[in-house]
Amino acid sequence: MHLLAAGWGGGTRIGDCLRDFNRVHMARRVHSRTAVIIVSDGYDTGEPKILADALRALRRRARRIIWINPIATRSGWTAVSAGMQAALPHIDLLAPGADLATIKRVLPDIIESLR
Repeated sequence: MHLLAAGWGGGTRIGDCLRDFNRVHMARRVHSRTAVIIVSDGYDTGEPKILADALRALRRRARRIIWINPIATRSGWTAVSAGMQAALPHIDLLAPGADLATIKRVLPDIIESLR
């Protein structure tokens, strides 16, 4: 079976997941001191507007939104996917995070963005 046909590597419905999180958990779990950290490559197979709307709602309640992208360290990578384009206006920091060494390097930026 081809991996994309199995759903691997073909993107996820990030916006739908965040919309569902907002509907079920946001009122009780997210407030002005909450940092939301999303770890995703940004390849959303859903509608970009759903992702933007979900992040906009989180943005109104959360202190900060940090997006850690595991493929952001690849040579030539830019945030051109529809999901990343929908997310960028609503996040405080886009950081690479392919492995622990990368996260360790960007940890000072992450900590600084939480202030």
